[in-house]
Amino acid sequence: MTPTEFCRHAMLEYERLWAAAPGHQERHPLRVKMQALESLMAEAGDAAQFTRLLADGCSSDDPFRQLLCNELLPRWEKAFQSPRSC
Repeated sequence: MTPTEFCRHAMLEYERLWAAAPGHQERHPLRVKMQALESLMAEAGDAAQFTRLLADGCSSDDPFRQLLCNELLPRWEKAFQSPRSC
């Protein structure tokens, strides 16, 4: 799985959760995580660079990026280590 594929999958999951939770304000943590994910997607290169971005983000000064990276890093490590299909 590439970083782009992983991020798209995560974004689809967040969008599904967002659609199921109408009435929340624009600064809802889920919406902010989606915005942080868009930023992360723009920075993602290869798998090693993406892993570094996530690891660095876990101690970021930006609390929303930190929240996102703490959530995604274990999922990325698991997905990246999973057997790949053709």
